[in-house]
Amino acid sequence: MIFFIRKHTRKVSLLLILLTVFLALTGFTQEAGECEKALARCMFNSMGHLLNFPRFFNEIAYCALGYAFCLKYLDK
Repeated sequence: MIFFIRKHTRKVSLLLILLTVFLALTGFTQEAGECEKALARCMFNSMGHLLNFPRFFNEIAYCALGYAFCLKYLDK
């Protein structure tokens, strides 16, 4: 039973991450500010590590933190 839940949890997590990346890359195409452009570049660069799930997850978190920093301190 636990293996069944763990197996589906990984699939759902991967699907949600891919959906988030896709929406982030397509959502900032028109009239994007500098922070959105940087986020899109960061997300696109992290796609190269898609098969290495822990590294991919860390890079997505790194992109999100960088975007939050940019919005708070740099994009005025």
